[in-house]
Amino acid sequence: SLFKDILKCVGRKPKSGKRKGGLKVHTIINADEMVPKIIWITHAATNDHILLSKLKLNSDTIYVFDKGYNDYKAFKLFTETGIGFVTRIKDNAVYDTICANEIGEHIHSGVLEDQIIEVTVKDGKTTSKLKLRKIRFYDRQLKREFEFLTNLFEMRADLVSALYKIRWQIELLFKQLKQNFPLKYFFGDNENAIFIQIYCVLIAN
Repeated sequence: SLFKDILKCVGRKPKSGKRKGGLKVHTIINADEMVPKIIWITHAATNDHILLSKLKLNSDTIYVFDKGYNDYKAFKLFTETGIGFVTRIKDNAVYDTICANEIGEHIHSGVLEDQIIEVTVKDGKTTSKLKLRKIRFYDRQLKREFEFLTNLFEMRADLVSALYKIRWQIELLFKQLKQNFPLKYFFGDNENAIFIQIYCVLIAN
């Protein structure tokens, strides 16, 4: 209830007429570490993909992120500057299939489909086409299919799928925070006080 007056509300308006406010913690974490490298806190209503513009891109890095960060303009920049990424394709994504890559016997049997697709990138009044790779993978452990989007055209399809699994470390970090530092009560009643308390939790962790 504290949030609804301080941080911009998000989501549908419930029958009670009172929407909850909230915030998002956007995190960059190195694959071989459990400590966040960068943290941004925004209102819950802030679109995730805006955060991609804050990245200081490193050509020696492959960025792996959730489908909430889908942004074709950013994907075009990544591709043009030789920076790799892996994410999940949105359910409502519009694209043209260019061709299907052969799935060799040495590739993990969970790889169901490996395609080259083309998406439309809108940048102001101009539009252009961008080739990407879409991989459909069945995870036997989770018993569900995933569709990945990447610009790593030379990497094995099963390795692309394995890269996305590494992103789960961020979820483990947030689970750890929630279990050890339940942020249910706040000592201040303004945005800055809430942010400070969250940063204190991250530092303590």
